[in-house]
Amino acid sequence: MLHLIFGRAGSGKTEYAHRLIEELVRAGGEAIAMVPEQSSFDCERALLRRLGPRDARRAEVLSFTRLSDRVGREYGGFAGRRLNDTGRTLFMSLALEQVSDRLTVYRRPAENSDFLALLLSASAACKMGAASPEALMQAAAGLTEGVLRSKTEELGLILAAYDALVAEQFLDPQDDLTRLAQQLQTHPFFRGRTVVLDAFKGFTAQEFAVLDCILAQAQDCWITLCTDRLDDPEHGAGLFSNVRRTAQRLIDSARRHGVPVAAPVTLEPGARFASPMLRAAEAALFRSEKSVYVGAPDGSVVLAAAANKYEEADWIAAEIHRMAREEHRPWRDFTIIVRREADYAGVLDRALRRAGIPCFMDVPADVTAAPLMADALAALEAANTGMDSDAVFRCLKTGLFGLTTDEIAALENYTFLWSIDRDAWLSEWAGHPRGFADEWTDDDRAALAQLNALRARVAEPFGALRRRMDAGGTGAELAAALYNFLTDTGAAEHLTDAVAALTQDGDPDAADAELRLWNLLMDILDQTALVLRQPLSGRKYARLLELAIASAKLGELPQSLNEVTVGGADRTRPAAPKVVFLAGAVQGVFPAATDSGGLFTDRERRLLAERGLDIARSSEEQTVEERFLAYTAVGSPSERLVVSYWGATTAGEGALPSELVSALTHTFPALTAQTCDRSSALPETEAEAFDRLAAHWGESTAEQAALQAWFARDPQRADAMAAVARAAQREPFRFADSAAAQRLFGTRMRLSPSRVELFYQCPFRYFCRYGMNAQERRPAKIDALEYGTLIHDLLEQTLRARTAAELNAMSDRALAEWVQQLLEDYLERRLGGRADKSERFLTLYARFAQIAAQLLRYIAAELAQSRFAPAAFELEIAPGSVKPVHIALPDGGGIEIVGKIDRVDYLELDGVPYVRVIDYKTGAKKFSLNDILCGVNMQMLLYLMTLHESGFAGKKPEPAGVLYLPARSPRISASHDLPPEAVADAAAAEMRMSGMVLQDDRVIRGMEPGVRGVYIPVKLKKDGTPDARSSLYTLEQFGIISRHMKRLVAQMGAQLHRGEIDAAPLDKICARCGYAAVCGHEADDPVRALPRCSGKDAMARMTAEDAQESS
Repeated sequence: MLHLIFGRAGSGKTEYAHRLIEELVRAGGEAIAMVPEQSSFDCERALLRRLGPRDARRAEVLSFTRLSDRVGREYGGFAGRRLNDTGRTLFMSLALEQVSDRLTVYRRPAENSDFLALLLSASAACKMGAASPEALMQAAAGLTEGVLRSKTEELGLILAAYDALVAEQFLDPQDDLTRLAQQLQTHPFFRGRTVVLDAFKGFTAQEFAVLDCILAQAQDCWITLCTDRLDDPEHGAGLFSNVRRTAQRLIDSARRHGVPVAAPVTLEPGARFASPMLRAAEAALFRSEKSVYVGAPDGSVVLAAAANKYEEADWIAAEIHRMAREEHRPWRDFTIIVRREADYAGVLDRALRRAGIPCFMDVPADVTAAPLMADALAALEAANTGMDSDAVFRCLKTGLFGLTTDEIAALENYTFLWSIDRDAWLSEWAGHPRGFADEWTDDDRAALAQLNALRARVAEPFGALRRRMDAGGTGAELAAALYNFLTDTGAAEHLTDAVAALTQDGDPDAADAELRLWNLLMDILDQTALVLRQPLSGRKYARLLELAIASAKLGELPQSLNEVTVGGADRTRPAAPKVVFLAGAVQGVFPAATDSGGLFTDRERRLLAERGLDIARSSEEQTVEERFLAYTAVGSPSERLVVSYWGATTAGEGALPSELVSALTHTFPALTAQTCDRSSALPETEAEAFDRLAAHWGESTAEQAALQAWFARDPQRADAMAAVARAAQREPFRFADSAAAQRLFGTRMRLSPSRVELFYQCPFRYFCRYGMNAQERRPAKIDALEYGTLIHDLLEQTLRARTAAELNAMSDRALAEWVQQLLEDYLERRLGGRADKSERFLTLYARFAQIAAQLLRYIAAELAQSRFAPAAFELEIAPGSVKPVHIALPDGGGIEIVGKIDRVDYLELDGVPYVRVIDYKTGAKKFSLNDILCGVNMQMLLYLMTLHESGFAGKKPEPAGVLYLPARSPRISASHDLPPEAVADAAAAEMRMSGMVLQDDRVIRGMEPGVRGVYIPVKLKKDGTPDARSSLYTLEQFGIISRHMKRLVAQMGAQLHRGEIDAAPLDKICARCGYAAVCGHEADDPVRALPRCSGKDAMARMTAEDAQESS
């Protein structure tokens, strides 16, 4: 006989079922209790508590899955290899490939990996809906609509191929219930038994087929259903419409088998609830007949509004902690229900754990990024791409290969330096470990030998795997090759070490997850070995393995019986929770918006349902189902319900409360939502207290004083508090001990102008580069910096060997041959020769010959018309050469400016020596006096100051100026019809030197007799006076600039000695800084802007500063 037990949420259906089983067992009978898989443990525990150990043996608890196992053990038919998600993914991929030439609608989607997931989902839905591939194709034959007919037919075709492939060697657990129904038709497992089904929200077509057999065989079948009546006045749109449809289907099934149907037992509502408000919430939610609660709120139903999901999670954690503390509740009293756990993964669980609350959140983890999986996938990618360096280093950096961090860094730096990739890993490396360098030291040779030893350690296992992948093979052969790679590289041993370290660090959950990952990967490799029996390429194997790993999930295991449960509304089965937090009651989230995704549209689903293919719910059924899920969540607590929602998504988009909130506020007009903002509440946990301390650091309140005093007593918080203080007060980076700074930087410092410039660009950048010696990586290629070195070398070699007159006398061919010879010499001497250079490199390198020849022509022409002559190249400013200028520091230390000048030109006028400093500039930047104000671009002026003060060639010369010579081809923008003379003038203007020239007519004409501004930044008007753009400065002004630079250098030294190394960058410096990841400077933090003023105004500011210093 079929007995239906009706009752709304909280009416005591489970209690009724358990009491029924108890009465039956006490009377000497036996019973089978069938419950959802998630409820089986709670049911067993409840019956054990009721019946005791002896009698409980006569009450067997089964889920549909357990029932399949039970029947299989008793009657057979379930033996064979069991397919898992990995196998399903592989077989579906093979099935798609097998029928691809017969597909039209799905041909293009079949190439997309996301389509595979849709097919697997459709396959599962068809199996649950008892829709076989044959049924799909039969239904397709009766359809008139062309697209739907093709889609249905092709889905049947794909699934038929899939089922055939699986059936050759596996049993798919998704077919277990179908096999179970077939077994029960011939084996009377339930004959004469009493079966009680409880806690099901509905049944699939597969489960209905099993229920048919139970109804036909069992003596009595009791089924609890969450509804208050059998008839459906809402005609499918009511809260219980889906449940009522299930009840009617059960009755129809019983009558088909001639099974009597007893009158339904309808339980009185509200048995679970300890308060009138909870009873009212359950009674009114989503009902067509609205009711209003007239009593005063008793605190058992609470609404809470948060700004966002993170504030909501922090508030929930604090509230649970407060209730547990004030009401002495165990953690198991609390359940948090969300619509989908994945939406709150990393949010709710993090908030709970920070509050010290143990929790269980069953969100299957994506394992693709786990080190072991990344190791396997990267190894295959490296093998299939001929050792792509990016893939190799992804593998090495998992920590499972056996190389240390320093060894990996050394390899990565070298491969970056010389752009090593693919086959270059397989042969000896010969490039200089320091890149383009003129000489080899013993340390260089030792470093290269060590790098080659590391290269061999890496290349050997990768080479073996590559050879196997290149040859291809069966899944078993390729899986064995990958397993051998993991074995050869010691992955298992390194994973064991990582597990031990995690355990020692107090993270046993993470350690357990790592161990389970190894077993998971081995299972996946086993599946590929069993499934992929036909030969395939290494690339295809890698793609299939990646799909298999992506489909695999690693579930969490509960760690305690006393913890807060976090679950999704469709999966969680809370066992009599006392307090429920229903989180995320936002429009479209909870209840969820109907999902029209998948292979079929909502309209197509209806058409298929009309033909008996119940493979997906319609949008109307989904809406009812979503409301029902929200209703069961609202009806699950016995003592308190807390519903929370948020007003903005993580992307900052606005969000509205869902209809669940609207329904509750209609039922409870006096209920207002409290805010989740806890800024005015007392901190509930230590984590929240420290966050509060940090957020309000520096405020003079009693709370802040109390919190500071509390945390000051904890020595483990000292560093964190110091960091908060620096961040809150925006304290600049500085050494705690200035003596340590002096030891690091030196009491007496020798600095190049480029170091001074780097400091004034950003002190922290200077600290990283020259304090920590953390060098930014540069590849060994002809970039702007190496091009500058090459041009400097070529010009020095030429001007040492040839006079301007000799250069002017050379033919174009002779000059080109001269330049080519110098380039070949440089290539051999500094770049390691032609042997290992690519064609692209050599082609680009050859282009420099034309640029260099043009530049030499320009320089020769400039020198031929100038009375100034080159007197020194690469002139070193250092002890033993030109004496460095010494700048004293207030603390007794000092700074010497050292460096190397590209070129010094000399002219003696009436017995007075003059020098000008020439710098070859390969970039487009021109000289600006504004830069000097901020401490940048001072290099040439510092060199000129040194020559003036320390002397040159035995004399003390006067400063004639500094000139920046463009060492590049002129770049001009001109229309095609521009006359050649105009193009030449534009090119000459681009090549004109910028800089500063002494305001002395003899010196000016010594540089350019006609003073037409062709070569120097000075041009005379017709009246003999310089034009407005001429860059002329008096000897006094040169002195003012010199003293300004000395003050800047002294200021830099004093700051370094005090340990002041703040990240205070000049504007636009951060974009090209290699230390941005460690400085803490954010994109919207203030920067120091270069002054926007003319050279005249800049000079005026330095003059005023000089006058103030002198007074």
